Amino acid sequence: MTTNVQESKIFETFSFIWLNTLINDSSECIKIQECLRTFIHDFKTFQNNDKCIQYIESLPNDRFVLIINDRLGKKVISNAHSLRQVYSIYIYSSDNVTNKRWIKRYPKIRSFIVKFDELVSQIRSYHEQSSQ
Repeated sequence: MTTNVQESKIFETFSFIWLNTLINDSSECIKIQECLRTFIHDFKTFQNNDKCIQYIESLPNDRFVLIINDRLGKKVISNAHSLRQVYSIYIYSSDNVTNKRWIKRYPKIRSFIVKFDELVSQIRSYHEQSSQ
C-alpha cells in the first residue's frame, strides 16, 4: 500500500520536452541534449510545433517542463501556456534579443536563457528541486 506522500511524489515528477526545429541538426543542440540526458531520464525532443502540442495534450495527467527556442516560442507559447500539463517554460535564445514582456504575459515562463551552460545549469537545478 502506498502512502499519500508517495503517491503525491509520483504525480509531481516532470517530463522535459525540448521544442526546436534544429534539435538534431545543430551541433550546439546535440551537445545540450547530451548534457541534459545525463541527469534527465524522461526527456523528449520535437521539431514540429503541432506534434509537440498533440503529445502534451495526449497525456492529460502528466506534467511537463518545456524548453523552446525563441523563434518557435512566438508561435507556440500561447498554446503551450494554456495547457494544464505544462508547468514551466524555459526559452532558449541563441542571440541576445529577449522579450521580457513575455514573462509578464505568460507567468509559466521561468526564464530566458542565452548561454548553453546557463540552460543546462538552470534545468539541472529545476530538476533537482522537483525531484526532492
